[in-house]
Amino acid sequence: MDTSRNVLYSTPRACLNSVLALIDTLKLNLNIDTKRIYVIGFSMGGSTVINSLSARPELFAAGISISGIPQFDKIQELATTPIWLIHGIDDTENPINSDEQFYREMSENIRFWKLKATTHDNVFTTQILGETLPKWLFKQRKK
Repeated sequence: MDTSRNVLYSTPRACLNSVLALIDTLKLNLNIDTKRIYVIGFSMGGSTVINSLSARPELFAAGISISGIPQFDKIQELATTPIWLIHGIDDTENPINSDEQFYREMSENIRFWKLKATTHDNVFTTQILGETLPKWLFKQRKK
C-alpha cells in the first residue's frame, strides 16, 4: 500500500531480470524488429507490464496492462512509452483506483479504458480480443 497515494502499488520481482535477459538473448539470436517489442499482461501480468516498462523503457515500443497494479516510482522514465491501461470498474481483486491514480500522474502517452459492469475475471470482451488493441499496438514503434 502506498500510503501517500492511498492505493496499491507493485514492485518488480527478481525473476523479471531473467525475463529481460531472455529478451536480450532472443534479440541477438533471432530476427526480431527491436523497434517493435511489446509487453502485454493481465492481473499480475498487467502489473509486470508496468514493472517491465519501468525497468527497461528503452526496450519496449509499448505496453498494455489489463487489470494490473502499477508501479509509481519511475513515472518520469515512462513518459515516452505508449501505455494502455484497461481495468474493470467492478474489479475487487485489483481495485481500479491504483490505475486511476497512475493515469492521473502520467502526463503523456497513456490511454485508459474503464470497463463498466466488469469484474476482474470478466474483463476480456470482444472489444479487447478484437481488432482495436492489435491495431493500436502494432502502430507503435521505438524511435
